[in-house]
Amino acid sequence: GYMMENRISGLKCDTDVFVTFEGDNIVMLQVVVRELLAQYSRQYEERPILSLLQTWAECGGDKLRTSFLAFNMDTSGNLAFLLKAVNFRERILQRGLVTRIYYKVVTKKEDFFNAWNSCLHHITTLSLAHIHRVTLEQFSLAVRSCPDQEDQALLMKFCLLYGTKLVFQERAWYLEHKYFTPVASVRIRRQLLNLCQSVKDDALRVISAFNIPHTTLQAPIAGIANPLASWAFYPAPRQPEKAARPQLPKLAAKL
Repeated sequence: GYMMENRISGLKCDTDVFVTFEGDNIVMLQVVVRELLAQYSRQYEERPILSLLQTWAECGGDKLRTSFLAFNMDTSGNLAFLLKAVNFRERILQRGLVTRIYYKVVTKKEDFFNAWNSCLHHITTLSLAHIHRVTLEQFSLAVRSCPDQEDQALLMKFCLLYGTKLVFQERAWYLEHKYFTPVASVRIRRQLLNLCQSVKDDALRVISAFNIPHTTLQAPIAGIANPLASWAFYPAPRQPEKAARPQLPKLAAKL
């Protein structure tokens, strides 16, 4: 399967029992959303009034944040701005998915399976937004707990780069929901380029800390065009350079 093709099983077969399953990414994303909706429903069952008030407060805060009365002190270069942005995106997508499924199942009396499949694009988008939010939050917590000040400053650059990349790749969605202005979108694009420029000299040093085998980096999942090429599995041997032939001096005189 795809794990064996991309040499993932060779790394995890002794430590992860689930490596034998040929899981589809779309299926795994649906499992994530199913758990999110289960937590959402459980919250309303255990504390209905408090959950309803909390939802109303979040909706009011999100509408105020995207209105012309919004006043945000956080700048795009601040990690707090990026964390709030990914949290906002996940909240809006989750409420939108709940509303869609409720309308299809309760109002239109559709089958839940058909309603779920009709919202599949929204489901995968919400799942990725949740994964991105959790990853960025855990990344920031790990950076702040780093004991070495020099390493903490270096990792904070990569944390800002990751958060900026998440917001940048979804800037059209944020603009549609009026979360930030076109001027802020341009500022985020410049920030992404500046961060890439600032970490280019330290990128290989940070990546080498993971000690990823070279053959795994050259796997087809990494974008190798021809997985059967010999250089895709092992580094190509260095060929000895041929000595250049000495050039004979040109005769200046004509015969």
